[in-house]
Amino acid sequence: MITLEKAEIIGLLCAEGNYYDRRLSYWEHYKNCGKDYFKSNKRCVYIQFSNFNLDLLKRFQDLVFLEYAYLPNINKDRVRICKRKIIKDLLNYSNYGCLNWKIPKEIMKNKGLSPSFLRGYFEGDGCASNFTFGSSNLKGLRQVQKVLFNLNIDNSLYGPEIRKDFEPYYKVYIKKRSCNLFLKIVKPIYKLPKTL
Repeated sequence: MITLEKAEIIGLLCAEGNYYDRRLSYWEHYKNCGKDYFKSNKRCVYIQFSNFNLDLLKRFQDLVFLEYAYLPNINKDRVRICKRKIIKDLLNYSNYGCLNWKIPKEIMKNKGLSPSFLRGYFEGDGCASNFTFGSSNLKGLRQVQKVLFNLNIDNSLYGPEIRKDFEPYYKVYIKKRSCNLFLKIVKPIYKLPKTL
């Protein structure tokens, strides 16, 4: 079941999250015995949310605690979820990464949940100065556009912007006549326009 908190977590992860499942080899120091041991081919699995806004990292941390009673650590510009049960649950709803994310069907169809998802996604990949959502994931942005239309928020999709050595980039613009409605429904917290 998707709650309001989980919908916002998923939105934040679709904007700035990644799923990692890899094997690492490294030396680890054990203070108790004063020795170093080589860890060979150790599996590392985690979901990571990255952002330079410390307040947004804390919000993500708080949302995870409210939803799962688990408090992940903040490390400079990222929060990592390492608990396998939580990772498994979050992967039920989307694949994370800039080209892989999608909006879960439960959120697409539910006008009560979609503003929370949009808030999370906007805080990560949105721009308050011109009310846009941006991504290289065209399929995902088309879903964002559809969710906005379902909430009667008028918008347009533009792109691609071609950038050297990067994937094509697309933007969804909220039309000026819908900006106040967007603010009223989605209620962004950190990305607020200076003037409207």
